[in-house]
Amino acid sequence: MVTPVEMSKVSAAEIRRVSDIIEREAANHGIVTLRADKELPIKHDIEKRNDNGVKRYTTDGVHTNEAGARLIGNYLSKKIKHIYNQQH
Repeated sequence: MVTPVEMSKVSAAEIRRVSDIIEREAANHGIVTLRADKELPIKHDIEKRNDNGVKRYTTDGVHTNEAGARLIGNYLSKKIKHIYNQQH
């Protein structure tokens, strides 16, 4: 299970609240949770502050740009490999 990353359209507190629920429910079912909201540098305050039209990791505060997609892809790849290696 992967939690959402922080974006500028939803508050960081709301992302954390939802992510905590996801993590808790996943744990109840024995599912590993990757906390993208905590581990990735895509942060609500940074994306929101860049209101000059230039976002760092998103095109519009919600959808990732190339840099954001690459960051998330690399994060997921490393985490999944780590989990796989722990289990085998």
